[in-house]
Amino acid sequence: MTQIKTVKDCTVIIEPFLRSIRKGHLRASDQSIFHGFHVSTNSSSDQSLIETQQLSELTSYIKVTSFREGMKQKLEKVIQKNQDNIRTAPYIIIDVRENNGGNDSNYFPLIQLLGQHEYWFQSPKMFSTPENIKAWAIYKTLLNSASHNKWNDAITAKLRTQPWRWVSLFDTNEIRQTINKKEALAQPKKIMILMSSECGSSCEQFILTVKQNPKVITMGQNTYGTIAASNMLEKLTPSNKIYLSYAGTYVNSGIKDVDRLGIPPQIKLPQPQNKTAYNAEISLAQSLLENEKL
Repeated sequence: MTQIKTVKDCTVIIEPFLRSIRKGHLRASDQSIFHGFHVSTNSSSDQSLIETQQLSELTSYIKVTSFREGMKQKLEKVIQKNQDNIRTAPYIIIDVRENNGGNDSNYFPLIQLLGQHEYWFQSPKMFSTPENIKAWAIYKTLLNSASHNKWNDAITAKLRTQPWRWVSLFDTNEIRQTINKKEALAQPKKIMILMSSECGSSCEQFILTVKQNPKVITMGQNTYGTIAASNMLEKLTPSNKIYLSYAGTYVNSGIKDVDRLGIPPQIKLPQPQNKTAYNAEISLAQSLLENEKL
């Protein structure tokens, strides 16, 4: 501590302590986690976040490395123009091995790519405290839209009327979402989801959602393990120099020790030790799909 000269030095010391409590969704930084939150949907620098490839006449591949703001619109454009046969291929590989999350709503176009199905998820719950309510208000500023503002105001009102209790962010504890024929952007026979230990937060919620679809097979390694406690909130410390960001909500994923062990895939693969082994997972996925060994 006697060697500390900057705020950054302080956060370097604090971080290991926070990781001993939780490995994710708990951090200290000299910069707000919401810095640069808004992303231009036309930014050419973000093109690498989505990669597509037509692997064969039967199989198309899409890699998505983030669900950050702006990704929903980018995915919609890629899918709508049927980039690399992504809408008409009988087999699709969706690669989220390098995806560390973002916002759940931004992966919706990928859900539409899977065909018709009914999905469900548990509503997140927030513990109603004055500081949590205050921290939640930032989302009204960040995601400024009429529909979101109405939803945000309704949640804030519920939190204020139920102090010191767990409050559901939705009207019911179990939410159902149906993708009908009109909303489905494709009708593939089978979909392989490639996942890894880098898949965290909203990426994990994506995995929990799509694995409900009987057409979907998950393959790779367990996810990172940050889904049970999520939806980041932030508190500026008394010095006004360090931001403490923390999980604001809890959700029951139905998987024991999910935030310690992560979400397991249906087909477990060893951790790839090099780029060749990493790329081989794509070839394996293609082979399993096209030879109908699933």
